[in-house]
This record gives sequence, C-alpha cells and structure tokens, in this order.
Amino acid sequence: MTARMNCPRGLTPLPPLQKERGRTAASPPGPLISEELDMKEERTPRGRPSPLRSSKAVGEQGSPRGGSVSGCKPEQLRGATEPGSRKDGTGRNHVEHRTRRCVVKSKSQVWAGIDVSKDSLKVGLWPDREVFSCAREPRALRGLARRLRGLKVKLVVLEATGGLEWPVIQALLSCGLPVHRLEPSRARHYARALGVRAKTDPVDALLLARFAASGELKAQSFANEPTRHLDALVTRRRQIVDTVTAESNRLGACLDREAQASLREHLRFLRRQVAKLDAKIDQFVQREPELKHKATLLQSAPGVGRVTAATLISAMPELGHLTRRQVAALGGTAPFPDRSGRRQGKDRISGGRANVRGALYMAVLSSIRRDSWIAVFYRKLVALGRPKKAAIAACMRRLIVKLNAMVRDNAPWRQTAPAAG
Repeated sequence: MTARMNCPRGLTPLPPLQKERGRTAASPPGPLISEELDMKEERTPRGRPSPLRSSKAVGEQGSPRGGSVSGCKPEQLRGATEPGSRKDGTGRNHVEHRTRRCVVKSKSQVWAGIDVSKDSLKVGLWPDREVFSCAREPRALRGLARRLRGLKVKLVVLEATGGLEWPVIQALLSCGLPVHRLEPSRARHYARALGVRAKTDPVDALLLARFAASGELKAQSFANEPTRHLDALVTRRRQIVDTVTAESNRLGACLDREAQASLREHLRFLRRQVAKLDAKIDQFVQREPELKHKATLLQSAPGVGRVTAATLISAMPELGHLTRRQVAALGGTAPFPDRSGRRQGKDRISGGRANVRGALYMAVLSSIRRDSWIAVFYRKLVALGRPKKAAIAACMRRLIVKLNAMVRDNAPWRQTAPAAG
C-alpha cells in the first residue's frame, strides 16, 4: 500500500530530494507516487523529520495547537481562510513557516489522466493525486465527463489501447473537454525519465495526468462520424487483404490436396469480401459531399487511386491543415538524423502512421512504372547515387507534401504541381 503524505488536499508537496530552504511556489510539483520515494522519511536541512510526513497538524501562529488541517473537509481546505495559512496584501495564501514547502494550487489548474482497460477505468487527477475508478458503461462515462467538466480540467490524457479508448473519448468530447490520445511508448518513456518503475493502473493514471500538466501535450482534434465510419471500412479491408496474403503464402507451401482445397475455398471467400468492401467504400464516399470532393482532388494526382485516396482521407483527417514538415512526419516519411560525436549515421525514416506510409509506398511504386513526375524525380535521385529505397522514400515525402498542398488550396493536381515542386 503506497504511503500517503499528510499534506492538505489542494497543497502539492515539492520533491523530497529538494532540501533547500528557499524553495517556494516557483518550485516544480513533487514526484509521482512511488514506493521508493514515499516510504522514505524526508529530512529537513537540520535533520528533523519533515512536517509533510508528520501526522500532527500545524496550526496558525498564535492559534491553539489543537487546530487540525487534515481533519477538515475538502471544501474547507480550498477556501480563502484555511487553517495554517495567512493572507498578505496581495490576497495570496501563504502556508506558515513549517508548511511553506506546500504550494497552494488553484481550482482551475487540474489535469486528468485515464488508464483504460477492458472492464473499468482508472482516473487520476493532478496535482491533487487522487485516483478513482469508473466503469466502462455509457452511463458511467457520461457521469465521468460531467464530473471532469465540473472540475474545469484543462486537459485529459489517455493512451491508445487498440480502440477501447474511443467510447471514452466520445463521451469526453460530448461535454466539451480537451482530450489528447497519447501513444503508449511516449507514456512509458516519460515514466522512465521520472524514474518510476512501478506499472499499475493507478500509477499509470497519475503518470498521464502529470504528463498533461507538463505542458508538452495539447488538445487534439478528432475525425467526425463519417470519417470514422470510412476508417472502419478501410481498416477492415486492410485486415482481409493481409489475411489473403497469408493464406496465399500457405497455399504455396502446402502439399496436401485437401488442405489446398480448403485454402483455395477460403481465398475465394476472402476475395469476395474485399470486393464487397470496395463497393461499400465507393458508395459511402459518393454519398458524403465532403469526402467525395476530397477524394476527387486526391485522385487527380498520378499514382493515387481509390484505395490510396480512401486511406489518406480516413487515416489522416488533418490533411490540408498541416505544414510540409508536419505532414511528412505524420506520414512516416520524414528523415531523422543519427549523428553523435564522430559517428555519422544515416538518416532514416521512422514513426508516423504505418497505414499512410504503406499507401504512399504503393502509390509511388505505381507512378515509377509510368511516365510521371515521380518517375522523373526517382531517376534523377538514382542517377545522383541515392540508394533506391532512399529515392522511393524521398518520392513518398514529395507526394504527401503535394497532396497536402492540394487539399489546403482546394485545387486539383495540375494547378498545384508546378508551385509545389
């Protein structure tokens, strides 16, 4: 059981390792809940136990010694007349003498982190360090959104957990809350940077809330309902195509006749499913005016067909609202340097959205075989000594930058190609 510090609610303790007496409200908030940090008794510079670890309340100077801060209700702790505090001429609350290492936080400065699992949610609040549970039922999610809205949460951060987070995101967005969907690896790297080794749901929730309070994350804009529906259809098509590839490889290595017959029957069924999904995607795009217009713009570029256009529209709804550097990084085509000291590594592309990168790769391969500007650009890079894979990556980056400019300017390929070159 993690030890809780006897600091009044609304007062955030500073890091235990910072023992200078001059630390005031400008100091950063304390470390995340950790057994290694909280179980150790903190010492002041004079060697006395820290008042943050003492169970006795510190009363206001000149007041009776029996005044207890920890026994008050939460509403009383956030008021203007807190026990153990005084007001100066500026109207600010100051913690008296021995408790001045606690910083009074404003009610409006609250951040939330949600750890999503299959059965329930763990919600952490920073800087209050409160953790509570919530069921994943629609009614409970609506109640959670209303509660966070009442706390005036500045940002809610939750990890991407294979689609389990989307009902939570929709409930939060319906109440007008700012939400950031975080990549799990970034949360893990942040925990390692803080020295947090524990991996539990409450610790993860508080970690996400503290990450939100760091100021490194901003509220994201999410796709609307038609775009999400298109993304579901495109994702299902990609899954079936991957299964077709796997079954075709098994058929080539199979020697038994009955097993071969089963594989061929399964392949025929999967190909029919792909054809049905293609028809559904085309019909849905034609029904939605916004999607239809964007698909028409994208398909005017060489090498971009129906599948590539649908993938870009559904997987990258930000297309047309990003800079050239941002769209290249989001598409997974931006080269990142690898140099340190005397070592001069090669620039490599990494990160981004894998489905977008795959669609761009197939579009570039199709264009290279034709007499298009991509083929000319590719041959020029190869003639300059670039490796073929690096030349293809450069063509992918050039293509996504041009497509972003087309959607931004609302112009087909012929009008934007000369300006974007």
